[in-house]
Amino acid sequence: MNGLIKLIEIELSQPLPEVTALEGYGQLKALVKFRQRPLGWVELPISGGGCQRATIAQRVLPYYTRLFEQELVQDYLLQSGEKTWALADLLATAPEPIAPNHPLTVAYCLCDRHDVDYTQQLQAIAKLDYPNLEVFVVEALPSDAQVQQLVEQQFPEFRYFSTPEWGLNAARNLAIDQAQGEFIAFLDHQASPAPEWASMIVKTLSQQPHVAAVTGLVIPQAINDRQQSYIASHHALERGFEPRYYHWHDMPHWSDLGTSQIGSGANLACRRTLFEQIGQFDPALDIPGKTAGGGDFELFIRALMQDQTLLYEPSIIAYWHLPTTEAGILKQCQQRLQGFYSATQSSRHRYPHLGRQFLYLNIWRGVLVLMRLVRTYGIPRSWSWTELKATLTSSGNYAAGLTQVAALAPNPQASQLRPITKHMAVRTIDLAAPIPDITDITDYRSLRVFIQQNGHMRGKVDLHHQGEPVNRQRLARAIAEQKLWQLLAQPFAGNEARAQAEVERELQQFWLPPISQPTTTATPTTIPIPHHISIIIPTCDRPDDLISCLTHLRQQQSDRHIEIIVADNRPQSGISANIVAQFPGVRYIAEPRAGSSYARNTAITASTGEIIVMVDDDVVVPPDWLEKLLAPLARPDVAVVMGNLLPFELETPAQWVFEDLKGGLTQGWKPIEANRAWLDSYEHSPPTWNLGVSANAAFRASLFAADAVGLMEEVLGAGTPCRGGEENHLVYKVLRAGHTLIYDPQAYAWHRHRKTMQALCKQWHGYMRSATCYHLILWRQEQDMRAKRQLFSVLPQGIWGYVCDRIKGKHHVPWMIVGNEISGYFAGFWGYYQSVQRVKRLGRSAPYIPVQQRSTQIEPTPTVAALPPR
Repeated sequence: MNGLIKLIEIELSQPLPEVTALEGYGQLKALVKFRQRPLGWVELPISGGGCQRATIAQRVLPYYTRLFEQELVQDYLLQSGEKTWALADLLATAPEPIAPNHPLTVAYCLCDRHDVDYTQQLQAIAKLDYPNLEVFVVEALPSDAQVQQLVEQQFPEFRYFSTPEWGLNAARNLAIDQAQGEFIAFLDHQASPAPEWASMIVKTLSQQPHVAAVTGLVIPQAINDRQQSYIASHHALERGFEPRYYHWHDMPHWSDLGTSQIGSGANLACRRTLFEQIGQFDPALDIPGKTAGGGDFELFIRALMQDQTLLYEPSIIAYWHLPTTEAGILKQCQQRLQGFYSATQSSRHRYPHLGRQFLYLNIWRGVLVLMRLVRTYGIPRSWSWTELKATLTSSGNYAAGLTQVAALAPNPQASQLRPITKHMAVRTIDLAAPIPDITDITDYRSLRVFIQQNGHMRGKVDLHHQGEPVNRQRLARAIAEQKLWQLLAQPFAGNEARAQAEVERELQQFWLPPISQPTTTATPTTIPIPHHISIIIPTCDRPDDLISCLTHLRQQQSDRHIEIIVADNRPQSGISANIVAQFPGVRYIAEPRAGSSYARNTAITASTGEIIVMVDDDVVVPPDWLEKLLAPLARPDVAVVMGNLLPFELETPAQWVFEDLKGGLTQGWKPIEANRAWLDSYEHSPPTWNLGVSANAAFRASLFAADAVGLMEEVLGAGTPCRGGEENHLVYKVLRAGHTLIYDPQAYAWHRHRKTMQALCKQWHGYMRSATCYHLILWRQEQDMRAKRQLFSVLPQGIWGYVCDRIKGKHHVPWMIVGNEISGYFAGFWGYYQSVQRVKRLGRSAPYIPVQQRSTQIEPTPTVAALPPR
């Protein structure tokens, strides 16, 4: 694939564009923004040298409409006066203006950067839209006379400085000494600011006087080849699209001390008072050939230790100029590691009581470097060798840096943290009045705000702030996130469903102005009544569940001819047969070969319905479930409908853990449509498991007679050594054959989760074991090489990241579940071999024969008559 990636921006405050002139590009990647605030990335397909507006809408709107609505509501909340909450008024609201009464100093600092053309960066600085600005171009040794000449000739409004000291931090400190501005912003040699960069810095720091420093979003300027694509994805300076506040109270774990998650010195702004309180940048860091970096990370640690608040604000955007040569890439890999280890050595020197935590951090970083050598994840191995060399040779770098500078930055006391003695403050605000700043909460960890409007209580909003004041912009953001539809539903008498539908319709007209469409015949919304339905239930000695399932199936509100078939996968016990005998009209079929695929296939071949519906015996269905599940099949192109599965109860710790960690069995409340194009759109294995489960699904019976689909794969499934995966494989075959699948969240049923931790661990083991087997089937049987990459790259990488996050305390999944997931992955390989041999020994089921082609002599005779039409 062509490695050239076209980067564009899509502004949602105006209609969506058509993108043309994309010949020669392999990919299109768009930064989605609203009023210059970034919301996130989206990858767009290129077709015919461009990307159509409708395609952009399909990819952008499902993911960013809610964020767009939140930003609209946030701006509207900050307006004074009566609020109607009509969408037209929200769209007409302008963001708060920025008053240019705060002087800003921009320091573009250079050191040993002769592989860069500075003209483009300086031109971008000259185009900044903030008037109250002074710009410094500051060079440290080793310097380049061409830079001074460039500034004097082409940018006379800038001031050039040079320092006889070595290192980037020497340049930064000189800029601090010379700056007249209240705020000081820093860019390094690889960064160019967006036009609104300076304005957003001033807006952020002026509105939040408790914030001492702010970092911003750093995104690639361009991606011209595969190597730059690797750097952009694996060495990115981007830190997400949500503002985040950092306090020492929130960073108790040793893994937080790396501070790289806060941002980068390539896009950093500080108050002058911060340097007066904690000192300037450490001049022993960021020295070429020695410490090479780390000055920003060390400054962050020093600020946090002095109880300063730091903020990551993604609306402050700078563009990162990626290295263009192999030598430049390797140099960057080396410098990143040298800077990291030098910053931790500096912090250990300053804060000996944190020495053990910084030691853990260094060891962990070294382990990651070694792991990347073992498993490259697509990164050139030469990069990893360079990182390993930097790791092994960086132990004395900071000491060498100290010998080269005249003085070390001030060494403050270990910690000066405010005591926070109270848990939650409670305040009330009225949306009819301007939203206030809330400042009298320095003794509290968190804040609960009750919201009123015109005398009516609209609910509450909770904020975690660790004793910091909460300004009106932050409070408005929290209200918009937590109370979005309660506010937008006010013009619709509080009907949130109607509000969502109307707002979505109006936004569609806003982003995609209507064009004349040919008249089409309305598609029927229901399947004609004569359709005959077969519901199949595999079971294996779960009498209570089976009784509950059959009882609720018999209560369906439907006029269709419904055939219910129970496939007993353990008939020798006689338990299920006795239960089925209590439900007249239910067919009983024995399948002694263990495995849910065997049971389902036997029931499918015996069924007589035009639609085959699958449920599990531990599922309970509401009375209107069947009609909702069948409704999407009114479209002739839809062959499969997957329904929603919600928890029947959450009474035990195991049930809650399953729902909390895995999200249960639901796929959410948004409909999903998948087809062959969806299947082919993934670089790795397509996530068919995100389309629903066979415990609540409907299939056209003709699928099972088609050569391209056929019955369920009997190597897979519960009750086999593979433990599952059969439904994912069936969905894969259906989509590959060109059919359409719909996931309908309104066709919900209730699932009874495992009640004990022992059963949950067994289930977790089975999920990962079945995932391994499923991908082996795709690779070995379907010849889909994406499954091989998933099996040997994506899955191990995901497990490793899961374990690492557990070690670092980023989640608290019980270790026994983590262990079962790991063992399930490895057990899947042996389980696949066992299951293949087992199917060879037991044989496969007879193929499905359509009802109209069956001979009366061979048609299976039901044990009990089918249910008559209601």
